[in-house]
Amino acid sequence: MEIETYRISLMIDENLSEYEGLENIKMKVKDEKIVLNSVDIDVKEISVNGEPVKFSMNKEKEELNLEGIYRGELDVQVKFRAKVGQTLMGMYQAGSSEHKMISTQFESTGARRSFPCVDNPGYKAVFYVSLTIPEEYEAISNMPVEATEKNGKFRKVSFKPTPRMSTYLLYMGVAKFTQFSRKFHDMEIILAGPKGTLGEPDKPIKFAEESVRYYEDYFGIKYALPKMHLISVPEFGAGAMENWGAITFREVLLLVNSNTSTSTMRRIGEVIAHEIAHQWFGDLVTMKWWNDLWLNESFATFMAFKVMDHDHPEWDMWGDFLLSETTGAMMGDSLEQSHPIDADVKDPNDVAQIFDEISYGKGASILRMIEAYVGQENFRKGISRYLREHSYGNAKGSDLWTAIEKESRTSVTSVMEAWIKRMGYPVIEVSGKDNKISLKQKQFRLNGTTTDQIWPVPVTALGKNGKISILLDTASKEVDVDGFIKLNVDQTGFYRVNYSDNLFENIKSNLSKISKYDRFGIISDLFANTLSGNITLAKYLERVSGFFSETEYIVVQEIASQLGVLNNLFHDRKDLEEISKKFYRNQLSRLGEKKKGEDGNISILRGSISNYLAVLDNDYAKDISRDFNRFENLDPDISGAVAVAYAVSTNDLEGIMGMFRSTKGDENKLKLIAAMGRITGKSNLDKIMGLIKSGEIKKQDSIRFYSSAIVPWENRDFILESLKQIVEGLDEIFVGTGYTSSYLESAIPLIGMKNKAGLDTVLPKITRPTTEKGIKKGTELLAIYQKMLDKNKL
Repeated sequence: MEIETYRISLMIDENLSEYEGLENIKMKVKDEKIVLNSVDIDVKEISVNGEPVKFSMNKEKEELNLEGIYRGELDVQVKFRAKVGQTLMGMYQAGSSEHKMISTQFESTGARRSFPCVDNPGYKAVFYVSLTIPEEYEAISNMPVEATEKNGKFRKVSFKPTPRMSTYLLYMGVAKFTQFSRKFHDMEIILAGPKGTLGEPDKPIKFAEESVRYYEDYFGIKYALPKMHLISVPEFGAGAMENWGAITFREVLLLVNSNTSTSTMRRIGEVIAHEIAHQWFGDLVTMKWWNDLWLNESFATFMAFKVMDHDHPEWDMWGDFLLSETTGAMMGDSLEQSHPIDADVKDPNDVAQIFDEISYGKGASILRMIEAYVGQENFRKGISRYLREHSYGNAKGSDLWTAIEKESRTSVTSVMEAWIKRMGYPVIEVSGKDNKISLKQKQFRLNGTTTDQIWPVPVTALGKNGKISILLDTASKEVDVDGFIKLNVDQTGFYRVNYSDNLFENIKSNLSKISKYDRFGIISDLFANTLSGNITLAKYLERVSGFFSETEYIVVQEIASQLGVLNNLFHDRKDLEEISKKFYRNQLSRLGEKKKGEDGNISILRGSISNYLAVLDNDYAKDISRDFNRFENLDPDISGAVAVAYAVSTNDLEGIMGMFRSTKGDENKLKLIAAMGRITGKSNLDKIMGLIKSGEIKKQDSIRFYSSAIVPWENRDFILESLKQIVEGLDEIFVGTGYTSSYLESAIPLIGMKNKAGLDTVLPKITRPTTEKGIKKGTELLAIYQKMLDKNKL
């Protein structure tokens, strides 16, 4: 079967709650059945080349089956009716009573919830879309408007045909929009959102311009469409979505104003760059099947950081990459319940389970490793070749490796195939002295088990004369390095390192000779080896304390985060608490008060450290919580810490709720929702659950509260008692995503450390396809943490 075109005409009622649809699908078939995907759509009639045909629905398989065998060129016409959904998938109610909006989210299988189609990324087609809407509303789709036609109290908006693309990239939005437009070269960049919801337009549009300029130069291929919308969506399950020419974002990722923190501003730039990378890598060239989803997401993640580093070098985006992408990926991939980058996806409904740190962070980190292996220019030429050869079509991961291999004349395929087909990664144990070191690799797992799996590892080593590179493709190897200092230079490799005692001491004496990324890597590996039991907590604290006077953002942030995790695990270890408080206090003293024009990393770090200290030190929390009454006028980099401090020092839910109701803007509201999670007491927590149920806390933001509320020891019993209700709510809101599973992965270890027996009773009641993976990973983490606690008892 080959799909040529979809002509989709929807007539939406005046309440934006239901619609009637008429579509014509042109296709070519060769003696086969016609099967369309359809979910919760009331199909009225189907005809083929003008002749009515019988059809039946298989709800379990989400398939609409036409009776008979067909051949030749066909025009399949479908008349149907459907409701605008309440969940955040398909075509759904995305606004509020004040700002009504319909929006769509079709990745991965949401298109079938809006119109019958062959909902498969390998079946590209040209889309002709027309929307008949109440006259006071406007409509946005992938392409510019071609014509409008008044029809009583309604008007029909018809859009120009799209390029050939997959169903999951189609977009349809209806609202009373505010739109800001700017011409960029021969295209138009438009910021849009429901009236009254947008902030200052200059920064998001500037980020988009920077990204388009960079990608056109990097790929050597012009942006394909005449316009690009950046659309702010009030209720949105995903963070953002790369619909070709009509990119959607959560409000917080486009809303820029005086309350936008430095970290959020960077996040806005990075997410815009990520989604625009998809306009080439994912939209222009699309994976053939969902097993290569990682190729889209990893590449867009990697390229976004390249853009931001190029245009904003002062932000140290590669440091953020290591903190946000590589660290999480290495954590997830050190579990037995991980999965290969190239995951086995038989059913497209299973794809939600692989929208995770492996598909994004690990894949992006492997691309960074391969770029370092073949060289930046060879890597760029390979990407450009891949895009040119497969434009407007579909491709596999192997097509990309082939293109890079041809351009670099380096053995890329054998290395990449090993890294994407295999789950996990190695730890390299380093020993020796003088000029000869011994390298031994084995699989790294946090639970202490290992395998005899061998990876082809592009290893870099730093000596007194600079960097050397080797491919470690055996279990062990001896290497000559004149004046060896450190393995994995600038942390470009995706592997752990465990140094012998003498080599670790040697590193400490050479800290001035290694980069901040290297120092970050040493700390990161140290913590991982502690969690896995390779070294004791006492040795960890002894070694990490040698870095307590560190001043680089990325290193300080990593130490602060590690101490935060340890205090969550060892909630009654006063020695650990005192060590942590001393580190946090000394760092805050070093950072001092905010200065005009200071480095953004200093400002972010001050807020982060303040947050950690407020949770541990009630006197400090009381001190800074005095500023809570002017929350909206505080430095946005510190206001989140002040909200948390107010919560832990007062337990005053009414005060936080009052501020939540009076404040505007998603970013401030999210800070207050996180602070609500620090409130204790069943009656208080019940009230917050009521805010979620009533919609006062947005559906999309409910998970922010649940993630925060699981951390305080006192709240874990409440979360356990509410876990079935929480899971059902998340499944309903975030249908077709991996959010529920991800939440359980983080919640289960914390619940289990307080009430393992109660957890064991509840888990069977919430096990289902949407939760199974998270439950397995969470249970594995619980065992790892418990083993660590037992091993390091005082």
